[in-house]
Amino acid sequence: MVTEMKDNQFVWETSPKASAPKAEKQELGSTPDFQLQDNTVLFDDKLRGLFYDASIALGRLDNATSLLPDLNVFSYLYVLKEAVLSSKISGIHTSLFDLLTIGHGLFPRDTSETVEEVMQYVNTIMFGMRMNPSRSRVTEELISMIYVNLARNEPESIIEEGKQAIEKIFQYLSNLINNKATPSLEKAAFIPAQFYAISPLPKYNFRISRILTTLLLNDKMMLSAPLSFISSYFHKHKNEYHQKLNTVKEFGDWKGWLDFFSTAVIETAREGLETAESVHCDRQNDINAIEREFPRHAALMTVRETLSTKLISTIPDIAEQTGLTYPTVKSSLDKLIEMGIVRLVHKRLRNKSFVYWSYIQYFEE
Repeated sequence: MVTEMKDNQFVWETSPKASAPKAEKQELGSTPDFQLQDNTVLFDDKLRGLFYDASIALGRLDNATSLLPDLNVFSYLYVLKEAVLSSKISGIHTSLFDLLTIGHGLFPRDTSETVEEVMQYVNTIMFGMRMNPSRSRVTEELISMIYVNLARNEPESIIEEGKQAIEKIFQYLSNLINNKATPSLEKAAFIPAQFYAISPLPKYNFRISRILTTLLLNDKMMLSAPLSFISSYFHKHKNEYHQKLNTVKEFGDWKGWLDFFSTAVIETAREGLETAESVHCDRQNDINAIEREFPRHAALMTVRETLSTKLISTIPDIAEQTGLTYPTVKSSLDKLIEMGIVRLVHKRLRNKSFVYWSYIQYFEE
């Protein structure tokens, strides 16, 4: 989980391993019936048009990164939102507020297993990005790491069988992975779906597939910062999402999946662009409002800036980081709350937590 900030970078720590529950024995996979041989034959004029539009949408999203005040902060928020929505697709419910709180060590000791599980999903995405800096290279080691992180509560024997299964099926992914002629966006569509179609890990297929999608869709050849996360679209169209992947698995219907995937990329890229534009406007409006209403209150601007980079914090923490007194920080936060820039959350905690609402409002579901 996130434990601290260093040099404006989030520092990550893996959650401790919990006790292992009982689990059913998983069978190793057999040779897949719908291994993708030649992806070029799937593209008719309609699909090529959709993938062209998706590439343009991602390019516009990438250009919008200049509007965001802190790419690290917003990449982190997108990862949290992705984890929340992806987990909801799997029937696991939590909130972005919960993840922010536990990630900064502010949550009570009796944190629910649900929140811990979703936070582990966050850790897995972030570890995958660190392990694969280009966000474009899928390896057997990467898939195994994702599986082991998600299945950490399973008995060791089950985990080992799962790793053996991944080793066995990876050969069916390698041709597509190593095909330099296939554009990055097409790989982001094909590889996770192909993995789902041939994977013998039914309990984790969907989640591993979505994490692979996240990593591949944020390939540095397409996006300079990881800002494209499409589980919001998958969540809105959950039944269709499951149906499209299952028809690939059962009937080899790739065109239906590719149509759905490219539409998801277009819609979420547009939403991301709108979010960047809104954040940019809100930030400038907040600064203008503070300068207009409190022209001599430099501490107020300092507290705003500090909380905007931490996203969630307490009065003692802000006072320590800024060197301001406790009363000054409290007074500044009260004013920011009145202006709608900050919100108070988790009132019952010993140290009340405050969130930078001007940013978080665009990510909380």
